[in-house]
Amino acid sequence: MNSLPLHRSLAERAVEALGGATMLGGDSVVKTSTLAVPGPDSGARQSKHPTITRKLLIAARAHSMEAGRSRCSEELSVVQNQVVRTIRSAQVRAGSNARLVLVTSARPGEGKSFTSLNLAIAIARAGVLPALLVDTDIKPRNLTSLLGCLESPGLRNLAGQTRLAAVDLVVPTEVERLQFLPCGILSSSGPDVPPPSGNALSSTLLRLAEAFPLHAIVIDTPPVLSTSEASALASAAGQVLMVVQAETTQRSEVEAALDMLDSCPMLQLVLNQAHISASDSFGAYGYEAYNQRPD
Repeated sequence: MNSLPLHRSLAERAVEALGGATMLGGDSVVKTSTLAVPGPDSGARQSKHPTITRKLLIAARAHSMEAGRSRCSEELSVVQNQVVRTIRSAQVRAGSNARLVLVTSARPGEGKSFTSLNLAIAIARAGVLPALLVDTDIKPRNLTSLLGCLESPGLRNLAGQTRLAAVDLVVPTEVERLQFLPCGILSSSGPDVPPPSGNALSSTLLRLAEAFPLHAIVIDTPPVLSTSEASALASAAGQVLMVVQAETTQRSEVEAALDMLDSCPMLQLVLNQAHISASDSFGAYGYEAYNQRPD
């Protein structure tokens, strides 16, 4: 297949940034050239929202919370270490924040929400940075729905009402140092009020980073080739993780998506649901084998 030189350079730059793609096998996550099978709170105050329980998180497929060590947990640890290192080493760019970590995919169903949820939990549990998980995807059964926050205001309300305080909208979880900001309720602004634009959401994410200056902010974003939001938000992000479904997503789709994310200089690939051979020993040091369904 022939590709445009610009697309090739974007794909190569993204892979080289990780020394290869980050790998998610089965549904888990890893840093290599392919993916294997699966604190202090600056604005802390008493939350008005019910705490998201461990049971809800696990039902939403928070496999990084499982007891013991597994292939999945080891791969997630590799990914979160890479993300945190990138946050710490990122150069300051005008109109962006290094702690904004945008997670997306080229197409729906590639595992980006699974990756977002488990990455945020892994960062929080590592104890280096507190984590704030943000849902920007309004699809049915999004993270907001899975975590029981459909009736809670969130990011879109924050974008439409500048007087709202971000710290009043975040929802606590039973994972220490992890909080969640729902997608938000569009109807609360009235039926004739359109949803906020990508640029408005981008500005709101920068406000959010100011309100939580110690947090890694993991943002679950709609697929790049389905809406314009990921492209608009990329300029504000310190890094973009693009989840790619192994043996399904076409190279042309990956290249087109990377092209649309070019406003962020740090692009990293996470290859999801890669088949692992019997000779692949990563995570096999006494750890239980792990398999998981796709997102």
